[in-house]
Amino acid sequence: MHSLKRFIPASFVVLWATGFIGARYAMPWAEPFTFLAARFVIAALLLAGLMLVLGSKRATRAEALHATVAGILMHGVYLGAVFWAIHRGMPAGLSALIVGLQPLITAVLARPSCRATGPALRLAS
Repeated sequence: MHSLKRFIPASFVVLWATGFIGARYAMPWAEPFTFLAARFVIAALLLAGLMLVLGSKRATRAEALHATVAGILMHGVYLGAVFWAIHRGMPAGLSALIVGLQPLITAVLARPSCRATGPALRLAS
């Protein structure tokens, strides 16, 4: 069963990338946050099943809290805003382009405000 672990990164990329396509086709028939809630529940059930199949260890309380906060930010704020914008008429491709630029914009804005170094920050200067 552990040989299945090698497919996890590729599966994540495929599922994440299809989110914009799914949003485009679902928004005429579903409210953004209802759709996201259903998507989140389905993903949680699939992940729980995958954890059982792969024999993953249980998360500690601190790890679970960290994952919960990250999930709220990603699904509630990030994807919520994207799905809301698509629901209000923004093209899915344009929203994908805007959020795809997020890491670059973060690096450019972080450069003057911190003394951190690294490849992304060197590119931003």
